[in-house]
Amino acid sequence: MKIEITIDCPECEGYGRTETTTGGWTAAGPWMEYQTHECHHCDGTGNESVVVDDYDTLEEAQMDYPKSKMQAA
Repeated sequence: MKIEITIDCPECEGYGRTETTTGGWTAAGPWMEYQTHECHHCDGTGNESVVVDDYDTLEEAQMDYPKSKMQAA
């Protein structure tokens, strides 16, 4: 049975954006800069989908991927 499994992106944890932090010291003291970018791993969707053919039922797949959304493909 083909099953489409959708999980949160491991790179951005489902937010679709990643944050870069830089910082340092100047004569005025410490500074920090935060920049957010679209996640390059999931293209900003926050999730990734894969179709697998290793399971006979949705329940079997749910046991291996408990925090995912799935449907028959």
